Parts: sequence; C-alpha cells; structure tokens
Amino acid sequence: MSSPSETKSGTANESAEPSVAAPTRGPAVLGAIAAVAALVATATVWVVVDERLRDLETLITTSQSTATSISEELTELQSKVASNETEISTIKLLRSTGQSKGFVDLAEPTIQDLEQSGFYVVKLAVEEHLTGVKVSGRMINTQSVDHTNITFELTVGGQSKQFTINRVSKGNSTAFSVYLPDVSKEEARYGWFAYLNSTLTYFIK
Repeated sequence: MSSPSETKSGTANESAEPSVAAPTRGPAVLGAIAAVAALVATATVWVVVDERLRDLETLITTSQSTATSISEELTELQSKVASNETEISTIKLLRSTGQSKGFVDLAEPTIQDLEQSGFYVVKLAVEEHLTGVKVSGRMINTQSVDHTNITFELTVGGQSKQFTINRVSKGNSTAFSVYLPDVSKEEARYGWFAYLNSTLTYFIK
C-alpha cells in the first residue's frame, strides 16, 4: 500500500522572519533628552564663566598690586621733593645770612669754592665706614704760595673732625680722606669745611 500523502497548509509568508518595528520616542523621552542637552550647555557656559572670573580676579589682583606700587613710588617721590625743597631753603638761608662759607655738597664731584684762603675742593665722595662715613676728595690750592701742615675742620651731620694735609703746592691739589663716626650716609649729603691754619712757604728776592 502506498503511504498517505501529507498536505501542508498555510500561506507562503509564514516561513519568513518576523519584522521588528522601530521604537518610538514618547514626549517624556524627548523631554529628558532636551533637559540633558540643556544641562550640558549650561555646564559648559558655567565653565567658561568660571574661567573668565578667574582671569578677572587675576587681573584685579595685578591691578591692585600695580596701584599699590605706584602709590608707594608717589609717596617716596613726594617725600624726596619735600626733602629737596627743605635742602634748597636751607642753602638759600645760609647764603642770605652769610653762613655759606665752606658749605659744600658732598654728593657733587665738581669743583666747589670753600671761599676761604683760596682753597677749593673737587672729586668729593662719601662712603660708609665702620660706624660712620668716610669723606674723600682733593683739596686745591689756587694761591701763588705753597701751604704745608694745613689743618681743616669738616662738619657733617652734627659731627666735626679736624684733619691735616701735609702739603698743597701752589696751583696743585692733594688728596685727603676724613672719617666721621656716628654719621649715616643719608646725613652726609652736605658739610662745612673750615680752614684753620697752615704754614706758608714763599721766597724773597
């Protein structure tokens, strides 16, 4: 006997893979995405703002430091101007009262007239030494006679010191150096030279 034939029923597409529908994004999902995007954008903005604030803080600090420095320099300049005005007034007073004889500017290296017995000083310099200052320079003899054993007195900052120069020939100069204790370099801006005595050498024809 022949075996019974099997009959398959159904449509042709029943053997195909089932199709998958694309997921749909509802309003809640879209809203959440928008919120996240907004947060990211806001965070980026705040990072930029924070960096800008730091830059501004640095600029303000620098500006304040510069302003402080300028203010300090201005105060120092005002102090120097006031000091110079006082010094100028003092010099004018000394000259007007005839007390400028022997008065010198110890910071001035050019020739200065002592207005005493034809003596001038030149190349004056002041340096700190031990507890005070050392004043050095050259004494010029503008006379037509030689001077030996010349004694001067130098007064600076309220301190006076006598010193002797062995010899200054006529028309020549001799170096000298004087130490004045307990005088600061700031005080040693001006001084007074006083010619005390000397021995003259001259010839009789």
